Amino acid sequence: MGRGRRTSAGAVVLAGLALVLTACGTPASPAAPTATPTSRPYAGPLWVAPDPALHLEDDPGAAGRVVTCDQPVLGGSVAEPFSIGGEVRESPDAALREARDEGQWSGYDDDGMREVRREPDRALYTYESGGRVLQAVVVRHGRVLPGRGAGADGIAWWVESSARCDVVEYRDGLAESYGSEVWTDAAGHRISSQVVTSSTSDGDCLADGTRVLYLGNGDEGRRAYLRNTADYPKNVGEPFQADVPLPADAVDSGYRHGEERLWFAPDRRRAYVGGPDRVELWPLETEVLGCA
Repeated sequence: MGRGRRTSAGAVVLAGLALVLTACGTPASPAAPTATPTSRPYAGPLWVAPDPALHLEDDPGAAGRVVTCDQPVLGGSVAEPFSIGGEVRESPDAALREARDEGQWSGYDDDGMREVRREPDRALYTYESGGRVLQAVVVRHGRVLPGRGAGADGIAWWVESSARCDVVEYRDGLAESYGSEVWTDAAGHRISSQVVTSSTSDGDCLADGTRVLYLGNGDEGRRAYLRNTADYPKNVGEPFQADVPLPADAVDSGYRHGEERLWFAPDRRRAYVGGPDRVELWPLETEVLGCA
């Protein structure tokens, strides 16, 4: 599920790919912190008409109206009758777990999700922290195509819409616990993962230790740069170099990750990561990496 529209209270809600925080795969969830309930529970509809400007999988629907985010919101919806991969369930709690296990929504801190509202045919779950709703899921009790696990009446529970804030808006350390590396600007302000992020593979998908830098998102021509390219010579135009002088024409991105700074070649075919003097050369991915 992907990108959405603007939330209330001025929060930016764009449609966005459900971000993969490790090189691939869905990691186990870390323990959830204690959530702080919001003082203004959502009282709006649990279903809204699809946005004609968005693909349904990129439209967070009613769930997108529940979250209160500063960064672009990620989410998506499913049409009735339910027909996508995975099975439906006989309770909303079980349907939520099934959808998470099947990667049908990209939430965090699953143990912190609470049912906050129930209607005859829908249930709303939210995760709240610091007085804000950071993710929301609407589970539907509705029609299901044959073969998806519904009973004889063809009715069961399944996730209809979901939305979440960018991972950089969650508690400190959560992104890192999922294998994602958060970049900041020179003043230390976190940059949206839809702008820049990086991750190091644990070997579940890409070769162990493969580090990838992602710039931008799918709608805007997302680019990827690779470190440790020996395992993927056909996916880059040139090899990784561990120690080179910073070229005079390198363009400072302004992004930082700890002590690392990030520059680009003028044509954006190389990323330079490192010191102000000596850097690593990360070549642009020219053929998209896939799981082995």
